[in-house]
Amino acid sequence: MALNKLKLLEQELNRLPASLPSPPIQQSSYQWHPDSGFLNDEGIVAATNQMLERVMDMKASGLTIRERGKGVLGVIEVLSLGEDVVDIGSSVVRNLLSSKLVIVRIELDLCR
Repeated sequence: MALNKLKLLEQELNRLPASLPSPPIQQSSYQWHPDSGFLNDEGIVAATNQMLERVMDMKASGLTIRERGKGVLGVIEVLSLGEDVVDIGSSVVRNLLSSKLVIVRIELDLCR
């Protein structure tokens, strides 16, 4: 995975507005645990991508950043696992690595 894109995503996530909540990691809505049944049935790549969709609450319209802090920054660690674990061709990963999408969605959600 392109290290520069991950660094850019990390920088953008670290610059999230202070108006977003920053809960302790134990209380974060971003809990990075794959579904064990899905993992057993489908394998690590499918389970990781399913976890990304579920945790980041990916929709066809994009994603909504709900909070800032260590919870949401966990996505960097997941994406850093590499191509043998993460399907870099999936729409979830492409959307996450699009810093423009992240910035635009944050601005839209804060204006509501």
